[in-house]
This record gives sequence, structure tokens and C-alpha cells, in this order.
Amino acid sequence: GLLSRNKNKDESKRFVLVLIDIAALAAQGTSFFLWPLLNSSRPSLWLIPPSLFLVSCGWWENYVSMQSPFGFVKSLARVKKELRLTRYFTYMFISVWKIIAFFISTLLILHMKDETVGHLFSKLSSAFGKHQIMISTVRLDATGRATDIIDILEADNNSIDAFVNTPIYVLLLQIFGAYFAYVFGKFACKILIQGFSYAFPVNLTIPVSISLLIAACGLRNDDPCIFHATIPDYLFYDSPPPHFLNDFVSKQYAWVWLLWLLSQTWITLHVWTPKCERLASTEKLFVVPMYNSLLIDQSMGLNRKRDDQPEVKVE
Repeated sequence: GLLSRNKNKDESKRFVLVLIDIAALAAQGTSFFLWPLLNSSRPSLWLIPPSLFLVSCGWWENYVSMQSPFGFVKSLARVKKELRLTRYFTYMFISVWKIIAFFISTLLILHMKDETVGHLFSKLSSAFGKHQIMISTVRLDATGRATDIIDILEADNNSIDAFVNTPIYVLLLQIFGAYFAYVFGKFACKILIQGFSYAFPVNLTIPVSISLLIAACGLRNDDPCIFHATIPDYLFYDSPPPHFLNDFVSKQYAWVWLLWLLSQTWITLHVWTPKCERLASTEKLFVVPMYNSLLIDQSMGLNRKRDDQPEVKVE
């Protein structure tokens, strides 16, 4: 990390590494303000900077070292060392606190959006029971917009039965997908095939996911019924128009995604160069022995320990 670069290294090499660190951090920093600044009509986007900062704090231990030239970084490194003795006991309470914090945040968001908070409790059973959803069919032009206001006013409204088990399926898919990703990733690290079976998939997660989403949206535009037997017809992504390359580059900021990907690859470069011994313990492989299932790819990249050198036993 930038604040933990060792002065004992060759000064010219250290200078180059620091410059690359600064460039990577600057590229990552654009994600804090790019969308809020370019979408001034959506003030809620200003929640992105504090959200990203707070999420990234979960892996601070991986980027502090006793070899740092900065005193406060050394202090944090000492705290990190002490946490190793009490981590599991501490996380007994942190896990409960996270659940409470998420639930309270949900209630606050509903209240701030002028929603009826009581419905979260009173209508829970009906939400997972048989009910209908109103579907509006609006005629769109080639750009994906309504051709006229009359098309919206005269939209066809139909009621269809909701697939009540869909949220449960999505939840189970998320739980098991993240779990298996973590388990098999940890196994790859333990048997020292981390380069191809851990680092490579982690770095490919975002570009491959975006490519698959673009392909799925293209298939959906060509044939609206293509996922009829797999995904409920009323659920899908906000598909862009068929000819959307200019919009994708200018409005979706695809031009800066490459910078974000390259800078994150540099920040997590340590996942390509493991130094641990075969069958190392989980505590040796990861900063936090647990994983973040909501951000599993980020968790696996940032949570993998940088200082995982095998211990030298003195007899």
C-alpha cells in the first residue's frame, strides 16, 4: 500500500511504485464523484462517496504495516496485531450489530422516502403470498423512449399473478453463489493454484458480468420472450436500446471503467503473488476469516492477505 511502502527498498524503485499507487488511488477516487457530478439531477447519488469509503474500511488491516514510515500507520499495524487474538470473540458481537444496523437503515430509508414503515411488518405475509402485479405496456420507439405522451396515457394495463418464490430463489442464489466462490477460492489458495484459479477469476468478475448483462439485454431486445421460462416476464434489467454504443460510452461512463479495472488490479496485485506455504490456515490467507457475500469479488480481492510469508521456525 501507499502508506506502507518500505524505505529500505531501492529508492528509485520505491519512487516508481509510489507514483503508480497515487495514480491508482486517483483513478479509484473518480468513482466517488463521477456519477454525482455528471448526474446532478439525482442528489441521492451523493451517497456513493460515504458508502464506498465505509465499505472499503472493512479491509484496512491489509494495507497497514509496521515497516511504514508513518507513525499513525504503525499504530494501526499494532492494533491489527492485537486484533488477531480477539477477532472471533469480537465478531460474535459485530455480526449481530451488522444485522441491527442493516435493519435500522432499512427503516430509515423507507421513512425518508415517505413510505409507510408499518407495511414492512403488516404486509410481510401477503408479500410472500399469492397476489397480482399490474403490468403496463407502453409503445417505444427505436431509442427506447415512448413515442408520444398519448402512448403512456393509453398504455395497456393488465394484472398477472406474481411469482411469489422469486425473491427466495434470488436470495438462495446469492447465498450459495457467494459461499461456493469463497470456499473454492480458499481451497485454491491452500493448494497453491491461486494465480489461475483465484486471482484470474476475481479480476474477471466485473468485465465478464457486464458482458453477460449486455448480451442478455441484446437477446431480450430481439426476443422479449426469450427468458420466459426462466425469469418472470415482469422482471428484467432496464435494457438499453438496440443501438446504444454512443450512449453506453458517453452516459454510462464505459470510458472510465477501464481505469477503475486497471487501478483495482494494481491495488489487489498481491493476489497474483502468494508467498504462503501449502495448506496454510484461513487466518494466514485472509485478513478477516469471514467474507462479504454482497460484494464477494471485492471481498476476495481485498481480503486476501498481502503479508502472507510463511513463518520461520527457530529451533
